Amino acid sequence: MLTTISLATLLTLSGCGKGNSFTDSDSAADTALTSADSSALSAEATELTQQEMERIILELAASVQNDGLIETNTTPDFCKLYNQACSSPGTYPGGIGAEESLMLAIGGQDMDSQGKFTKVDITEFTPEQTTCKLTFMNYGQPELHEVTVEAVDGRWLIADWDGLKKTSQEYIALINKLIKGDGAKALLKESGIPADDEFYQDYMDQVQTYKQTYGIK
Repeated sequence: MLTTISLATLLTLSGCGKGNSFTDSDSAADTALTSADSSALSAEATELTQQEMERIILELAASVQNDGLIETNTTPDFCKLYNQACSSPGTYPGGIGAEESLMLAIGGQDMDSQGKFTKVDITEFTPEQTTCKLTFMNYGQPELHEVTVEAVDGRWLIADWDGLKKTSQEYIALINKLIKGDGAKALLKESGIPADDEFYQDYMDQVQTYKQTYGIK
């Protein structure tokens, strides 16, 4: 019997949700805090040095490792897109479909709970936006992340993480197309899930909730 697993649950299991806190050594991450609500995230960009910006980025990265990409560490437009993509039904009922591309914020499916962000290489630094490459040590192996942060209402927030903003847009467009009209029933049929299977109605309920929430016909 198939077990119902929501996309939100899959995201949590794969490392994009709650994680474990980490401690830093004598690296650049020494000053990183574990809360995105720190006053250090103030967007006084005209007075910030590059070193201070690196510290802010490390704080944001720590919050992503601990809590995922959430409202307190992402810009409103990125947050809205990512939340919609993550709350949408999967493209392959009963398994993992195209939504897998949303699940790998840090560490893939096996994030090192003791992993550390050790390096920030800033590639663009302006009063409104900073882009960089972050190095995360995952079980001793360097893992690179491309991150953009922007100043929003006096705070620095993540505007993109490894291109997930575009990935979210593309996934939303795909799922909206697939479940349009009676598309969800077609997906279930293609997956070989009969109408009398308990997962069938559960998936249809997920689709209905999503359509009502986001105005999808």
